[in-house]
Amino acid sequence: MIVLGIMVLNHRYVIAQEWGEETRFWGEDDLRKSQIISEKVGIDEKIYLLGEHSGLYVLSGRLPAGRWSDNFGWYLEMEWVQKNIISRWFVDPPDFVLWRESKMGESELGEYQPKEITNWIKENYNKREMVWEGTYLWEKR
Repeated sequence: MIVLGIMVLNHRYVIAQEWGEETRFWGEDDLRKSQIISEKVGIDEKIYLLGEHSGLYVLSGRLPAGRWSDNFGWYLEMEWVQKNIISRWFVDPPDFVLWRESKMGESELGEYQPKEITNWIKENYNKREMVWEGTYLWEKR
């Protein structure tokens, strides 16, 4: 009974704090970003999101290139993971990369920049334009 009371109080507090707030990853900003992706990238063109959340693949109706892999820093720092992703891109490269560049000194979620992947992008793609603040569209050469 005590546990139920604690749960009710906890949920009441959370609901009171978040009532009327946007849904995480489905807010106006995410819908705006997905619209921009839809305008810049053809429906049959594959993308890679670097520093942006993977929900934008779904919201924009676009597919990632190769087998999909998310941008978890701890995961990408395992020795073989970046090499494995790049090796798949030799077979099925992304047509475009949407790369949110890191703000120097920031350690926020999404600020991680995997060195081997970023070097490969710089060698194989042309930086075209900023599509929203801090995020650039790179096109395959």
